Amino acid sequence: MWKYSGVTSLNLSQLSLSNWAAGGDPSVSINGILNYGIKYEKEPHLWQTQLDAGYGAQRIGKNGEPFKKTDDNLVLTSRYGYKIASKWYLSGLASFRTQFYK
Repeated sequence: MWKYSGVTSLNLSQLSLSNWAAGGDPSVSINGILNYGIKYEKEPHLWQTQLDAGYGAQRIGKNGEPFKKTDDNLVLTSRYGYKIASKWYLSGLASFRTQFYK
């Protein structure tokens, strides 16, 4: 039986200061997250694959300042198990990790 799950999130944030006596800088940030999984389970087989991706950037200061990344990852993990006893699996795992930008 196949089961699917997932979460997607996009967050935007802005801070604006004017006439602030204590000092401070305005900022803008954006963050996106993807988490998706697929699971196949039919005895004696169990196969799970998970994709986790996230990217975020923030600009502190005036409009002319560049954005700097705050989060940058891409992870794909796949596990396969073959049931050999009541609660025991013979299994293998493969994982790919990288990032979107330098």
